[in-house]
Amino acid sequence: MLNSTQHCVYVSVSEWKAQLRELQLSIDSESSPPTANMINVLRGNVRDGFGRALQRSRFNPLKKLDIRFVDVDNNTEGAVDSGGPTREFFRLLLVEIFSSSIFSGDDNIKMLELSTAG
Repeated sequence: MLNSTQHCVYVSVSEWKAQLRELQLSIDSESSPPTANMINVLRGNVRDGFGRALQRSRFNPLKKLDIRFVDVDNNTEGAVDSGGPTREFFRLLLVEIFSSSIFSGDDNIKMLELSTAG
């Protein structure tokens, strides 16, 4: 049951797909030299690494992401990001987000829970 400070937001799958497609088409991957947002993340805490990257003044949401997985000493795993590390990053990020308190409900039916309570 929702109280007066909570709201449910329903977005259709087709709306999500259209918005993601529009975002994908706006990504600049053709500039010379190609530039990307370099993001180092720990496998156990990708949400924190991504949050820090988003706060950087030079972060550009219209540039591709170049993900590097690092350990606690900031040593990279050595994988070159030609898609695999980025896909793994988003998979791990979604797992962290869906298990956080911003979503509520059963594991197979999660709803975004917006709360104005402090």
